[in-house]
Amino acid sequence: MEENKKRFFKLDIFFWLFLLAVAGYFFLKSAPQATAPDDESMVTSTSEVSADLPEGVTVENLGDGNKLVKNEKNDYTLKVNDDIYLYKDFEGDLRVQNYEQPKEAYGGSPGCSVSITLFPIKTQEELRIEEENNCKNIIGFDCKSVHVEQLKYNNIDWIKIYSHGTYVGTDNPLIVTNREDSMIGLYFSCSNKNFVDNILNNFSF
Repeated sequence: MEENKKRFFKLDIFFWLFLLAVAGYFFLKSAPQATAPDDESMVTSTSEVSADLPEGVTVENLGDGNKLVKNEKNDYTLKVNDDIYLYKDFEGDLRVQNYEQPKEAYGGSPGCSVSITLFPIKTQEELRIEEENNCKNIIGFDCKSVHVEQLKYNNIDWIKIYSHGTYVGTDNPLIVTNREDSMIGLYFSCSNKNFVDNILNNFSF
C-alpha cells in the first residue's frame, strides 16, 4: 500500500513536469525571435549626437578632440570641437551649438548656436533692405540701426547683416556666402565673437 502511494506520488510529479515542459515549449514557440538590427538602423557615428541629423549630414570623429561635420547634400564641411552639439532644427537644417539642448522649456538661451541653411541668391542690397524692413516693421522702436559688413574667412567671402538696438537678440548676425546657384546662410543666436570666428574659420566647401 505504501509502495502504491509512492508510485502515484512519482506519477503526479512526472505529470506536472510534463505539463510544464509542454507549456514552456509552446511559450518559446510563440515568443518573437530576437534579431540583430540591420545596418541601416544602426548608429555608426563615433560622436555623441543628441538628436537625428538632417539628410545628407554625417559626423566623423577625428580623434584629436575634434569632429568633422559633412553635409553632402549642400556640399560643405565644418570642423568643430568634440563638446559641440549637433541637431536638426525645426526647419530641417543643421544646428550647431555649444550647449546641450534643454529637455524642458528654457527662458532665453544658455549659449550660442548657429543654423546653417540654403536659400536663393540675393544681392547685398536686397539683404540690407530685408533687414531694414525687419528692423522697422517687426522689431520696431527697440531696433535702432542696420549694419552690413563684408568679411573673409578661410578664403571664403562672406556678407554679415545684423540689426542693433535695445531688444533681446540685438547684434545676432546672419552671415551669408554665394554659391553657383544659391546662398549658404548662417543664422547665429548670439554675437559672441569667439563662437562666430570659430565657425567661420572652420567652414569650407
